[in-house]
Formats: sequence, structure tokens, C-alpha cells
Amino acid sequence: MKEKQEKVKKEKKPKKVKKKREGMSLWNRFMFWFAKVITFLPRILIFPAKIIHKERLPKKSRYLAVTNHQSWVDIIYSVFTLPGRRYIIAKKELDKGFLHSIRKFMAIIFVDRENPSIGSVREVFGALNCGEAVTLYPEGTRNKENRELMEIKTGSAVFAVKSGAPVIPVMIYRRAKAFRKNYIYVGEPFDLAEYAGKKLSGEVLEEATEKIRRRMLAEMDNMDDYVQNKRWKKKNRLRFPRRRPPRIGKVRSRTRNYRNPPPEMTAQAVTPYENCYGGELRVLLRRAKRGQYGVARGGRIPEPKNLHAREIDP
Repeated sequence: MKEKQEKVKKEKKPKKVKKKREGMSLWNRFMFWFAKVITFLPRILIFPAKIIHKERLPKKSRYLAVTNHQSWVDIIYSVFTLPGRRYIIAKKELDKGFLHSIRKFMAIIFVDRENPSIGSVREVFGALNCGEAVTLYPEGTRNKENRELMEIKTGSAVFAVKSGAPVIPVMIYRRAKAFRKNYIYVGEPFDLAEYAGKKLSGEVLEEATEKIRRRMLAEMDNMDDYVQNKRWKKKNRLRFPRRRPPRIGKVRSRTRNYRNPPPEMTAQAVTPYENCYGGELRVLLRRAKRGQYGVARGGRIPEPKNLHAREIDP
């Protein structure tokens, strides 16, 4: 009996393992939004920026934002100006002083550009797998010379292919200066699903990186056209011409059984527009041939009212 009691004492109940909260903790989220509120007025006064197509940024789903890098203010645009919350990938040389103390609630991931550590790469994949958004600068450094894109690193393609997250180009119009308005253009999202499941060799990574580069260049051209022509104004929006059917007058007389319509109302004259109303015009022409609209007395084919009428011959 004593031996059994000793065994029961030795066998302890397994401790309940607390599940870790995915993504950012509540305290870090609170500090992030608190900093965003505090810096609102200085941000819109010193570095004002207009966001174009911000509805393309998902609110509650993951994505990988690729941004061109021209100045240190781009980090302020990515963290505070854009709506929502996202992780920022920065170079390891900045991991010191003030940035090191706020790296947790500001969601900054420091990565060594020459020899990236496994821990930092896992941190990026962990954020994407938890449904968080991540912003990175694929050029790797600031472009201080001009607005042209520099050589893009393959790290963005690796994160996009391995995680399966959509890629959204976020382009900044020009280098930021104090008290000068800037523009941030959000491009259309795309993915690299065609490379999923393949071995990430050098050729595959180059193809995926080149696709990201082409999309960033295309969105940069769209941004230039949008900003230079002020497309957000109603008078400057692009208008595409609509194909409208010919205008047909109203009926003057509904006398039936006249079989001699004028030549301008025959089927040959209106043949190119037979499919304008989804088949209804063909019904009207068929009735006109039978003399149901009194075209001999000056009547005309009536204008169709239902654009989606079925082709029914009464």
C-alpha cells in the first residue's frame, strides 16, 4: 500500500500549456495605435501625403507590400500614414538605441542583408502565417540618385512564394521633404502561385523577382499618370466610350397589316445593330416586315424599352 501511495505522489498531473497569442500582443497593439494617434497632427503637417486606391489594402488579411525606397521618411509613410497595422523589415544596422527599444510595439523585424539569420526569417514567416501584413523594401537600400528602381533582391520572391501571401506594390511618388505634399499609390494585388511547389532554384527566383519588378514599374507608370493628370478629380477621370444603339423614333400610328415599309426600315438597313438589345430588336424587325407598325403611313419602329427582353414572337 505504501509503495502504491508513493507512486501516486510521484505521478504528477501534466501542467496546462498556455497557448501563445498569435501575432502582436495586446500591449504592443495598444502602444502602436497610441503612437499613431499621438503622431497624427505632426505627420499631416510636416509630411503630408495623399493615399491613392487605399481600398486595395486588405483590412483583416495578410499580404506582402513591396515599396520603393528613397528616404528615411518612407518608414513613416509605411507605419503611420497607410491605414492598418503591419510589420516592417529593416536592416540590422538600425537595431540600436531608440529603434531597439520600440522594435516590439512598432513591429520592426531587423534582418542582416548579407547573412540573414534563421531567427529573423522565421519571424517574417511567422507574421505572415498569423495573418499579419508585412512591408519590405526589395531594393535593399535607399535610392538617393533618382526615382528609377534599383536592382531588386530575391528575398521578396522567397517570402511571397513560400508563404503564398498576395503581393501589393505600394509606390511612393517622390523623395519626401518637409511641408511638401507627397503621393502614395497602392497597386493591384497579385500572387506568385505559378511558382508554388517548385524548387526555388536560381532561375525560378530570378523569374519571380523579375515579375515583381515588372509589376512595380507598371504601377509606377500608373502613379505618374494619375498624379500628373490629377485623375482623382471628376473632370480628369478617364472616360471610355460606350457603344450605343441607333435612336429609333416613337410610333405614330399602330395600324396593322401594312406590308410595304420604306427601304430605310428594312432588315438590311438595321442589320449591324441586331444584337444591341439582346434580341429584342430582331423581334421588332420581324414585326415590321409583317406590317404591324403602319410604317406606310409614316409610323416607325418603336424604341425597345426592356434591354434584356427575350426573343418571343407573339
